[in-house]
Amino acid sequence: MLEQVSDRIFRWIEMHGEAQGTPYRWNSYAIHIPEHKALVLVDPLAMTEEEAAALEKICPPTDIILTCEYHLREGEQYRHRWNSRLWAHEAERERYNITIDNWFHDGDFVLETVRCVFVPSGFYPETALLVQGNPTVLIIGDILSGARFDAGIPEEQLGIAFPEYIPDLSLIRKSLEKLQSLEFDVLCFGHGDPVHRQPKGKLTEFIKSDEIWSELKKIKKERGEKRAE
Repeated sequence: MLEQVSDRIFRWIEMHGEAQGTPYRWNSYAIHIPEHKALVLVDPLAMTEEEAAALEKICPPTDIILTCEYHLREGEQYRHRWNSRLWAHEAERERYNITIDNWFHDGDFVLETVRCVFVPSGFYPETALLVQGNPTVLIIGDILSGARFDAGIPEEQLGIAFPEYIPDLSLIRKSLEKLQSLEFDVLCFGHGDPVHRQPKGKLTEFIKSDEIWSELKKIKKERGEKRAE
């Protein structure tokens, strides 16, 4: 079932962690841009035919944006289903073994509505998406998560679920600092629930808190550094 996030953004989800008793959401988004007669899918998970029909009723998907190569998910399948254009960041060109229709760069706007903000040094290079609208929404694909019980991140909060997969926490902290200059009203994620209350303040607090980052380094050391495949 589609959930409306803002005036132009819709979300569909896939539940994970239920067998372990700690369910949390994986998310995909659809951005309606009627002024361009466009519907943009972001990191598309498999959807039901009911969800696909609901999207088609809004507008047949015209574009697919990937926040990172790891989130290709069903992008290739849906690109062929709807003859959609596939977008990805130029910095990840060598990671893809499929055809990408359009490459974007840091600061580019897709369809004059979605600003692409490059965030290097995480699990993978990735791109945050600032979607203009009412409200304005910032979508972060992988490096940060919203509420998820399996990682101990409570409702209306954000965090890094698996610091052991990040090569250099100091570098990703510095990369995230650029997000503090953005103006947004809702913070959404590829994993976990959105932050609706004071999202910019909570993001800034997370980035600036030495205590938080010291704890992340401690967790990483305890778990042992791992490599994201």
